[in-house]
Amino acid sequence: MVITARWGILMGLINVVVSWAMLTVLMGPWLSFFPAVQFGSLGLTAGFLLKKGKSSGRIIAAGIIVSMLVVGIILYFPMLMGIFHEEGMGAFYGRANAVLEAWEEAGLLEQFEEQGISRDEIERSLRAAVVWTVNLLPSIIATYSAASSFCNFLGARAVLLRKGCEVPKFPPFSEWRVPWYSSWVVILGLGLALLGDYIKAQSLFVIGLNLLILYIPAAFTIGLAVGANFYNRIKSHFVKLIILITALIYLPFTAVMLLFLGVFDPLLNFRKLQSKNDQGSEGL
Repeated sequence: MVITARWGILMGLINVVVSWAMLTVLMGPWLSFFPAVQFGSLGLTAGFLLKKGKSSGRIIAAGIIVSMLVVGIILYFPMLMGIFHEEGMGAFYGRANAVLEAWEEAGLLEQFEEQGISRDEIERSLRAAVVWTVNLLPSIIATYSAASSFCNFLGARAVLLRKGCEVPKFPPFSEWRVPWYSSWVVILGLGLALLGDYIKAQSLFVIGLNLLILYIPAAFTIGLAVGANFYNRIKSHFVKLIILITALIYLPFTAVMLLFLGVFDPLLNFRKLQSKNDQGSEGL
């Protein structure tokens, strides 16, 4: 990302090829292919946009999209296609059976049976966990892509700043926000989940659940930013200390409250932050 931002996309491509060659020596061609393609494409995209002077939000968003496409194409879709064959889910169930056998050798199954939990119940639970892991892979991949894009951008921005290069402005944590229309992710996800559960349509329920799970980390982060903004406005250190201790004591309630703040902040703009067009938040 840094090389692309400073010297252009051609030097970035050369750096990706050299990095892949070095990883191939250490890990082999196949194991090194995925990190080289994922982080290479992410670095090229973000570096190109950095060089063009795009905003932080657009660079992070582009990185998320590219990372999701690469991870999805390389990992998710081939695995999904394999699931439609008989050996597909069998491989996943084989892992679950291996876990069950390891528990049996360790004597854990006997302890479960003493508590009234049979081996069949444990096996059904493990199989259900496998199915739900596969169903929720899209949201897992999307969350991983978002975290990867965000961390890579922050790292590259810090390096470029130390080198004296111009970088896009990045707001302090207390002013982080997402566009108002991101609330539609929650509305759509909740609607599809409820509709799928009501009409017994598993596919709709899974899609809605993936959307909700995808938005939870972003909502919680924005909720923390809202809380930090109001916390910083308090002048009294004693009041700040009382609020902090209370929040830690009632941590589950605090987490839920921050989550709700993050969900509704794009619509209600609790901090009264102004965007460039004075019409609400536009994100980073």
